[in-house]
Amino acid sequence: MNFSKKISLIAAVLMVSACNSENSSVEKVFYESASATSSSNSANNSPSLKLSTQNNAQQTGLFSKHETNTPTDKHLNQLSLANNTNIAASVGDKIILLNDLDARIELSLFDLEWQKYQLRKQALHALIIQETHANKITDQITTITLIPPTPPRVGLPKDQRPIMGTKNAAVLIDVFCSYQSSHCARLSATITKLEQKYSDLVGFRFFDYPQRFHRYGLSAANAFRCAADDKQDKNKLWAFQSALYADINQLNHNRYRVLAEQLDLNLSEFEACLIDNRHHKSILKDIAFGKDIGLGNVPVVFVNGLYIKGAKPADIYSYYIDQELKKMGHVKRIQASQLPITLLATTVSNIAEQSTAEISLQNNEGVIRVKVSELILPQARIIDIQTNQILINNQGITEFIKIKASLGHQLADTTANNTTNQDLSKSPAEYKNNDDEELSEEPQRRTLPVAGEMTLSRDWIDNQLLDQTSLEKHFYNADHIVEGNHLIKLDNVDNQRFYTTLGLKTGDVIMRINDQWVHETQNPLWATLQQNELMTLTVMRKGLPYRYDYRIKED
Repeated sequence: MNFSKKISLIAAVLMVSACNSENSSVEKVFYESASATSSSNSANNSPSLKLSTQNNAQQTGLFSKHETNTPTDKHLNQLSLANNTNIAASVGDKIILLNDLDARIELSLFDLEWQKYQLRKQALHALIIQETHANKITDQITTITLIPPTPPRVGLPKDQRPIMGTKNAAVLIDVFCSYQSSHCARLSATITKLEQKYSDLVGFRFFDYPQRFHRYGLSAANAFRCAADDKQDKNKLWAFQSALYADINQLNHNRYRVLAEQLDLNLSEFEACLIDNRHHKSILKDIAFGKDIGLGNVPVVFVNGLYIKGAKPADIYSYYIDQELKKMGHVKRIQASQLPITLLATTVSNIAEQSTAEISLQNNEGVIRVKVSELILPQARIIDIQTNQILINNQGITEFIKIKASLGHQLADTTANNTTNQDLSKSPAEYKNNDDEELSEEPQRRTLPVAGEMTLSRDWIDNQLLDQTSLEKHFYNADHIVEGNHLIKLDNVDNQRFYTTLGLKTGDVIMRINDQWVHETQNPLWATLQQNELMTLTVMRKGLPYRYDYRIKED
């Protein structure tokens, strides 16, 4: 049979089959004959083409009985399989099922389910507002039963990597991140909240998954593991990690050494580990595992293996943590406290015992600062300090007290690009940054987010401040104006150890220290460093605001 006759025959089979209910047979003829035709470069008969047309001709009655063979059991089995909706394709005798495909793209399919959930949640929110306004039923209770989808559970390797929190915790949270990711930097603050909220019920492990466009992600991951090699207090390791996230734009050898020096790590061992790139193979092993299970951008979090993609709010992670705890019989019901206590502010540290809360008691005009485990009333003791609340033990019952006002820790962003000659105290603007991954939630007006916190040595600070006159020689008036005064700009500080340790650069405009503006007639920098345990510094750099958080550690 020549080539033109083959084409005519194929067309005839397709026409007849199109009128038949066996649509799967049409697809089979099309794919097999097209494959055979494209692979043949001569006028010779193609076995696969002949077999395909004969078999389908039998199904459609195109050939008479004396022109065909009796259908075999193998052929009947193929026809049966073709009607199975769970079959995606067949290659020779091999059948590819939809289940096989889904297993390969399980995480990506769940990402689609999560998008559906987000769309439904937004639509539900809009409908509730519409119904409430239309019927004027603002005083009625709204009950929402829409819940997030259940993620796939992934088996993760068990190894000897450090665990933050409780080693044998009921819930193990595995975090895949890159130290050069802005989303991972923001997630680190969320992790701190979760660790403080769930105390001994959760533990955290960290896997290195720097993205290909994170130029310094590998070196930062190696530096963290070098810090983990130090046999001293493991709290220093988490302080080192927090410091990496405190300034993701300065990830280099000198910066790593400065952090290790401030934390009093073994510098000779640390330096050798950096130079040898000692943990490179282990980092690549993490990356290979992430690729193998189908991870994309960071961050990715697994709650007892449950897959959660993207930097989510703390309550999303709490939902899945609570679900896991509930399965294990851990029920944690916390109610609002009725004690005469007002929570004014909290300062949260990655080291729980160093967190503080400022409270006032009824009939007491003063404000007191308290830490975890301290008594605030004869029958009430603080058991946890979080960003927006504290937990107390009131005669054996766990209760919470929400914050009433936050002082200095959540600095409102009052800057915008190209703010030269603007009065910053009167021109609030929305802050946006260029992130390296797509945000998981809708962008909203927000304060400068808390990322990491750098630990500074008290002895080092005191020695540096012995000559404030020399340090102030690097100040000059900026064009930016606030409260009628010029802000302070830094000049020629790139080789000055004091400023580089703080992460500052030539051209930075110092805007605020904690809750105070810094300008030509008011500079609280020195007093804050000398007298406070915590300091938040906000600077303007190339038209964008940056936030730095420091903890001064007593030696």
